[in-house]
Order: sequence, then C-alpha cells, then structure tokens
Amino acid sequence: MHPGRAGCGVMKLQGMIDYYAWKTVPADTQGDPQPVNDSFANSSARMHRFLLWFRDPGMERDYQIETAVIQRDQARAALVVGVLLYGVHGWMDMWLQGDHQPHFWYVRALVMAAGLAALLSTFRASFVQAGRRILTWTALVPGIGLVVMMASLSGSSFMEYLAGLMLVTIWTFLFIGLSFIRALAVNSLVLAVFNGLFIAGLQSMGESVARYNFYLLSTVLICGISAYALERQRRQLYLRRKELEAERNRHRDQALHDHLTNLPNRYQMEQRLDQAMARARRHGLLGAGLFIDLDNFKPVNDLHGHEAGDRVLRQVARRLQGCVRESDTVARMGGDEFFVLLEDLSSAERIREVALRIIEVLSTPIPIDESRSDGARALLGASIGVCEFPELADTPEEAINHADRAMYEVKRAGRNGYCFYGPSGPGKVIHPHVVAVENIPVA
Repeated sequence: MHPGRAGCGVMKLQGMIDYYAWKTVPADTQGDPQPVNDSFANSSARMHRFLLWFRDPGMERDYQIETAVIQRDQARAALVVGVLLYGVHGWMDMWLQGDHQPHFWYVRALVMAAGLAALLSTFRASFVQAGRRILTWTALVPGIGLVVMMASLSGSSFMEYLAGLMLVTIWTFLFIGLSFIRALAVNSLVLAVFNGLFIAGLQSMGESVARYNFYLLSTVLICGISAYALERQRRQLYLRRKELEAERNRHRDQALHDHLTNLPNRYQMEQRLDQAMARARRHGLLGAGLFIDLDNFKPVNDLHGHEAGDRVLRQVARRLQGCVRESDTVARMGGDEFFVLLEDLSSAERIREVALRIIEVLSTPIPIDESRSDGARALLGASIGVCEFPELADTPEEAINHADRAMYEVKRAGRNGYCFYGPSGPGKVIHPHVVAVENIPVA
C-alpha cells in the first residue's frame, strides 16, 4: 500500500452492480428464458389455488396495501360509469320500452345513491383499509335492485332486464376491481335471489327458467374464468417482481460488502463517508475516519496459510465492530486494511478512546483456529491514521488519503499506535502501552 492509492474503483464496482441488475431483469428481455429462482417456479405453493390468496398473511397484507391505490382509481371509474349506465337504462326503459313502473325509480335512486356514496368513500383515507368491503356491498346493490324490479315484469321487458343483469355481472367481475372470490360471491348471491323469484311464486315457473339460468350462468362462467385468470396473473407478476427486487438487492448487497467479513467494502464506505461529511457540514458536527493497517499479519499467511489468515481477518472484523457504536461504520478496505467511520462526536477525545480500544483489542492474541483452545495464536497490532472532518477534509477521497498518510507515519515510527492528521500534515505518533502476553505460542 502507498499513500497515493486512494482511488475508489467506483466505475468497476458500479459496473458490477449494473451487471447484477441486468441479470435479474425478466428473462424474455435478455435472451433465453431463465427462472429467477425456485420460489417463483413454485408460486402455486405460495398462493391458494382457488381463492388466490397468498398463504403468507404478511405477503397478502403487503399486496393489498400496494394495490389499494390502483383499486381505488379503478373503482372510481367503475362507479361513475355504473351510476350513469344505471340511470340511462332507466331512461331508456321509460321512454322506449313503455313498461316502466313508477316505483322503479325509487329502487334506482337507492342503487345510484349507494354508488355515489361508495364513490365519495374512495376519497377518504379509510378506503385503503375498508375499500374491499365497501366495494363488495356496493357491487351487490345493482344486481339486487334489478332482481327486485324484475319481480314486476314479464315478457320482453323481463328479458330486457335480464340483459341488464348480465351487464351487472360483467361489471362486477371485470370492472369494479373486486377480487375474483368476492365477485364470485356477489354474483352467486344475486343468482340465488333471482331464482328466488320463481321459488317464491313472484314469477311463473316454466321452461324459460332454465333458459334464463343458462344465460346468467354462462355469463358468470365466462366472466369468472376471465377474472380468475387476470387476478392470478397479477399476483404472479407481483411475486415475480418481489423476487426480482430481492435478487437485485442481494446482488447489490454483495457488490457493496466484503465477502470474507461481510463488512461494507471501500465503495460503500466512501458513500457513507460522503453522507456523513454532508451531515457534519450541515449541522456543525465532528466526525473522523480511522485508517487501520494490521501489524504483523503477513507471517500469519506465510506460516499458517491463507485460510488461517481469513479466519483471523474475520475475528479482527468482529473485534473492531465491538469497539464502536452501532451508528458507526467498520469497513474492510482490502487485504489487512480496515476503515472506521465515527460520526456525531462531541470532542476529539472520543476518537482517541476508540483508537486506544482498537489497539488494545487487536494487540490481544487472536486464535488461529477458534475451535482449538491450545492452538497457535497471532500476535498482531494496529497502525491507525486519523483524519477529522469536515475541518480537514472536504471529500471522502481526501479524508481517506489524509488518514492513510497519518497511518504511514505510524508505520515509520515503529507501528502499533495512532496519529492524527493536522493542517500541516501527520502529527505526533502515539504509542500506547500494551501489556505483553507471555507463554502463548504466536505466529
């Protein structure tokens, strides 16, 4: 390592992120179809086959919340169109059919008032939670209203209203935005009430009943299958999108973290450092970056191999995380180098305390193999360069470079200490007293 190698490799890492993001776009846009993962291929196991509900209550809740806005907009359009058509149907019945009865308008007024009330409810915040129940009851009203009016009709007028009932069935399944199972329940109830006319003797039983039911059941069947297929497709697309997002986030997380220690890597550290410096300037706060280079680490790899060195590095990462607050950041810059970002500091004394603690914990012998209590241990140390911000650095690159230079000053002065970077360059190197540990085999 040398003082001038503070380059961040942003373009390379950004390219990795873009590559992984490309790998997770839908397969039909990048070549041969590839399943995203096994969970999407087995989406039927995550969704009820008939009811089309997600078996995971949390996923179902998230789906309902996410689709509430779309459902609200669709419901508004459906209610406006439905109320207008219901009124136009009454006008046509009165002026063209000639078999309109005065009390029909009372029924129509109630149905249209229910539609308008439901329309107004879509502008209330409570619609997100109660919208499905409101729309279910609202969808039931026009069908029941038509059946009530059909109790007084016969002949061609009855057939005219039967056609209207079929239109309401289509509206309920495909327009108002109800789920398939709710629309099926509404239309099944309307169909039962319709047949109740004949059972109760309000309409005469005959061969026409079978024909009426054939028309209604055919409409329910066609619209029901269409609604089922559309909702199933919407839910599968939702599943796929969520899995793509999870996969993309996983790859992005891999691109921003060190695979060995799972600490943030240099690229992510620079992002966090940039944000921390902006906050420090905005609120007049003190922050610091500590560049840490391990002392005596090379003999661990030379004597025990790189796997042993990896185990030691993972232990070093855990020890460093134990030296700082949860709001601070520990990153691995590469090799045996680490960086600690301290934010919202009250004074420079806090920085010294953290530096001393790091030197102390890293000077404590580290087991080469944690599973063996009597095995060899690595006796390391830490050379730490410190750069305070925002006073002494304006950019992340500058802060890292200053801390790097201060760290090299510690290396030249005998290692295992810390040094603050000042206005004129690296300052005095401090070597804290570390108690020697005897009778312990070290690397």
